[in-house]
Amino acid sequence: MNHIKYMNLYAAICLVMMISSKSSAFKPAVQRRISSNHRAASSVSRSALAVPVVLQLRGGAAAALGTAFDMANESNKLAAIAGYSVVATLTLNSCLRLFTSTQLQSKTSKQENIAGFLFCCLCSVTIVCGAFTSICFTLLTLYSKTALGMGVPGQAKYIAFREATAEFRVQGFHAFIISISSFLASFILSLYIKLRGKTRYILSVGVGALALYYFSKVQLIVYLAKTLIFE
Repeated sequence: MNHIKYMNLYAAICLVMMISSKSSAFKPAVQRRISSNHRAASSVSRSALAVPVVLQLRGGAAAALGTAFDMANESNKLAAIAGYSVVATLTLNSCLRLFTSTQLQSKTSKQENIAGFLFCCLCSVTIVCGAFTSICFTLLTLYSKTALGMGVPGQAKYIAFREATAEFRVQGFHAFIISISSFLASFILSLYIKLRGKTRYILSVGVGALALYYFSKVQLIVYLAKTLIFE
């Protein structure tokens, strides 16, 4: 009886070992199957999330965006546009200070009155063009950043707004150049109005020639940027 009992116990132990070995061999296969299913589900979820983005960027906006929207590149463009507004505001402030510190009329010299009239006209042009440049580029930067802050739907809106306002950027740049050139001319006339004798002619002609020389360099920079960057 004891011999039979030991044989039954031995058979039970062997059965338990066989079951445990099969379960341990089956466990890695199950884990591999679960991990593969998890990867498949994650890939499907990513593709499902990418589908609305592609659908939103189809058409002209998708062609403008290309394969991917570069947020850093667009931020750099907006920072460059904001620079026009800063320089125009500084020019506007300087022109206002120059206008308020210059006497425009003279009771003895008709020539000075004509110079004062031209000075007033140039200051007016500087102020109007500078104000337009500052407001124009400030609004363009503000609304562009608002569109970019809307996330993925705002990217297509940003592209549409940028294409629709291209003409205003050109007009703002032209007003920027006119504002600077008018300010330089008004400064030369202020020297003529404030000084007396030969000094007014020497300084006015000298500063005028220097202003024309460096303004021609500015025009050359603008031409090079137009031909090498924007075309």
